[in-house]
Amino acid sequence: MVYLQTTPYTTAASSLINILEMINTDYEGCVDDEFDIWLNSALLPTRASSIFGLGLVAKRKKIEPFIIVESEEYDFPDYRFYRYKKKDVDYAKISSDLYKKKAKKTKIPCEVKSIDLDLIKELLKNNYLIVRLNVKDIRGLKSNSSNYLVFKKYEEDVFTIIDPMQGELQIKEETVKSCLETLEVKKRRARKLIGFKRKLDY
Repeated sequence: MVYLQTTPYTTAASSLINILEMINTDYEGCVDDEFDIWLNSALLPTRASSIFGLGLVAKRKKIEPFIIVESEEYDFPDYRFYRYKKKDVDYAKISSDLYKKKAKKTKIPCEVKSIDLDLIKELLKNNYLIVRLNVKDIRGLKSNSSNYLVFKKYEEDVFTIIDPMQGELQIKEETVKSCLETLEVKKRRARKLIGFKRKLDY
């Protein structure tokens, strides 16, 4: 069963709930958990979640994450489109840096390197992933939008993805490739992911 988000700004938090449900079959996500995860990962005063904040929440819930990013720095170049001000972005960077410092202090593995389809396919052999994408084509949106979605597996040129806005989806490799590329080209955001070891019986 897929956990669906209750607000437009808790996609990342809801993605983590889906990971928790896949790893621990006794766990069932709820709205309280969704908001608890969001409150403990939000890049205030914006409403987006920090990937380092998600890692800290996961570790607190007794699952060991690893993080791969193309840049550790906070990025929100199109903040004016969302009616934020420069000072809001400056405050969000402080939040981002705090999560990053705490994640490193708790020894969450973090690697800075390029993220592409080959890396994602390789990681999916033994891990579940939450990957930052431009979800415009996946959600049928008119404008570009950056969100963290769950990657469950890859088989025969198709990714099984959980979008907490829609549910479990089968997305062709060419679409995922475009979502990764346009995240950088059109949204000007660095690609980032967080991974978790699969259950052995999966």
